[in-house]
Amino acid sequence: CVYRDHHGSKFHYQWCHSTRAHNAVLVDGQGQHSHNASSTGSILDFELSPAMDYVVGSATEAYGGRLERYRRYVAFIKPDLIVVCDDLAATNEATFQLMLHAHRPFKLEEAAGRATIEQPKAGAIVQYLSPVPLNFRQWDGYEPEPEREFPNQWHLEAGTRERRRQIQVLTVIAPYRTG
Repeated sequence: CVYRDHHGSKFHYQWCHSTRAHNAVLVDGQGQHSHNASSTGSILDFELSPAMDYVVGSATEAYGGRLERYRRYVAFIKPDLIVVCDDLAATNEATFQLMLHAHRPFKLEEAAGRATIEQPKAGAIVQYLSPVPLNFRQWDGYEPEPEREFPNQWHLEAGTRERRRQIQVLTVIAPYRTG
């Protein structure tokens, strides 16, 4: 969520600063600890080239002891493919939810682990590759509502059905121009 009504509002602190409002991961439905000095992350490796950009980050510390490992690997294979690998290990068995947001509803193919989003000039196919089936949940709006009007956003949560200690999920995003 890139919208801000005003600094210090409920929307600002409870939605904008929440992990749920970003393309990030929840553990048992809970995000990173916000407004906490221990919520740190780091870039572990990166490489930029004409053919591909690659970065690895760690957000383990940001989850307040719920994770032993959270590494996100992102590869932008130029010009039109993005591959994200979320490598998660929890301190106890947990469920994991991957968040994604758009300005229109996603078309879901839950059995195939796929979501599609299309705008007037561009779209994207999102393919989740998981070792276990994922549940999909979609909704729109903000909680709490902002004090001024912003364009509506749709939120997609792709989550594990059963509790487990660790998981690696690939999310492949193929953007395209419509027509």
